[in-house]
Amino acid sequence: MAISSGAQKKIVEEINWFKIHKWSESTIEDIADALYSKLQGWISYYGKFRKWVFLNVFQRLTFRLVKWVQNKYRITSLNRGHQWLVNYQRLHPKLFAHWSFGYKE
Repeated sequence: MAISSGAQKKIVEEINWFKIHKWSESTIEDIADALYSKLQGWISYYGKFRKWVFLNVFQRLTFRLVKWVQNKYRITSLNRGHQWLVNYQRLHPKLFAHWSFGYKE
């Protein structure tokens, strides 16, 4: 059983509902702690088969995290924000559940 497009849509809506990009007072560790159990649950339930189907969900989460980086560190370039996140991911590969799951940017 792989994740359906309807389930993907609900997960992306929930990620958007969290409004991660507005948590500029928080650290990235705080965000990871807040999301870890949700992400782990989704991965455990839907991620047994066809893991690549989760890519859309993880890309959306990564976009929200890049927006958080831009707001937190006042970075105007989307590419520089993305690079900051990629570098952080290399240093802390187990911080987010989807990074532990194997999703790499």
